[in-house]
Amino acid sequence: MIIAASICVLFAIGYVERYASGKFHYASGNNYYYEHPPEYLLAGIFGILGFGLGLTGGILTLKRRMFGLAILGTVFIMVGGIFSFADILTGIVLGIPALVLAIISLVFTGVSHREFT
Repeated sequence: MIIAASICVLFAIGYVERYASGKFHYASGNNYYYEHPPEYLLAGIFGILGFGLGLTGGILTLKRRMFGLAILGTVFIMVGGIFSFADILTGIVLGIPALVLAIISLVFTGVSHREFT
């Protein structure tokens, strides 16, 4: 889960940077404008939340404490992985590995839920 959280911070930084720089659109003549797509901002926010809660959840999973927060961290990594498909290439390169690792972590954490205090 800690590796998936690290992947989340990678695409979060990329999406926040893309939102800040905007998309360039060229209109007729000398007119041009920049568009700031809100899906990039949402993907960046959920990536940062996925990193923070995923890292916390991963540490708590290793220590076998606070089962609910460990599951919440995994869920936020999965939500961040889904929102990473705001750009299809980033979703394929970073979103699918984060989703797969989060699902594996969710299964292993759920199986060992009796060991948590």
